[in-house]
Amino acid sequence: MILVAGVNNLLKRGDFNSFLPGIGKTAKGDRTPKSLSEYADVNFGLKLNYIDDSWFEFMDGAADNQLRNAIAHYRTDYDDVTQMITYFPRKEGMEEKKSESIYFIEFMKRILVAYREMHRLHHLIKAMFYVKFLWIDREDEAAKQAG
Repeated sequence: MILVAGVNNLLKRGDFNSFLPGIGKTAKGDRTPKSLSEYADVNFGLKLNYIDDSWFEFMDGAADNQLRNAIAHYRTDYDDVTQMITYFPRKEGMEEKKSESIYFIEFMKRILVAYREMHRLHHLIKAMFYVKFLWIDREDEAAKQAG
């Protein structure tokens, strides 16, 4: 997502560090990242909020921060008979009142969608590598040898 944000900033504002002014305004103040490095420290689930009108569209369900947090940090329950996953996506202390549920097949679908998105991003990185090192650098080298 950092690469997508940097390219988006370049396309929109001509500077990879320049985010849309005020895109991070909340009741608690403006949290718009001042640089791409600062953007890298933004929580995963909030990263999409800082990319305005992105040229790279993420598929629905590719970045479900609540499900990710539940699996990584909070409690999850799995009923192997009904194949229902119940997870608690928010910090609620010991009470854990608000749960959400999905079937195992939906969970597997979300994993596949996330994998496809990462695969697309890897192709993008590879294409950018080819352009930079195999095309631009070779043209520069040829110009140096000619001149």
